[in-house]
Amino acid sequence: MASNSTHISATDATATPESRSVIDGTPNYEALASEVVLLMARMKPPHRPPHMGASSNGNGCDDFPPPEPPAIPPDLMEIGRGSVGVLGALSHLGGQATPGKLGQITGLSKGRVSNIIRALEEKGYVEKRPSPTDSRSVTVALSAKGHEVTDQHIAALRSHVTKMLQLLGPRDAEDGVRVMRHLAQILTEKCGEGPQEASR
Repeated sequence: MASNSTHISATDATATPESRSVIDGTPNYEALASEVVLLMARMKPPHRPPHMGASSNGNGCDDFPPPEPPAIPPDLMEIGRGSVGVLGALSHLGGQATPGKLGQITGLSKGRVSNIIRALEEKGYVEKRPSPTDSRSVTVALSAKGHEVTDQHIAALRSHVTKMLQLLGPRDAEDGVRVMRHLAQILTEKCGEGPQEASR
């Protein structure tokens, strides 16, 4: 393949970050993506053997990364592909939704969603209720057990993200969330509605 003289490799040691990411005033998205991948690897802290315990140098990394989220219950794992996604979608949608909406949000087929709902109901994670607006349809709702599992995982994820934002500081944390919000809006407009919009 012929080389492109305008391409600047993200691994070129002689190039500055600015020259890698911008070419003739135009963002080099491939180089930016390569840098993001490298930065993600750098964000993983060095392994600390258990016998060494946590550091106490006051650099803000004593408890980073946060503990892993709670393990997925074995009976939920038995259901297989898509079960966790359906529970997560229900949680984002306020705890209840129609099977059709769950299929739209998760991208799963109608048959697969139906099988997952049936298995989740048998294991006590969801309940099926008659739709208040359509006698031919049902609404799937999280049970107390379903709420407990999803709340635990969401709380663990929120704790993890909170610690990362605190490391950034107020201004960069707000800028980072603003960029993610903008990206989510673009993807929603191009690819269809997401959980937040679907709940409206």
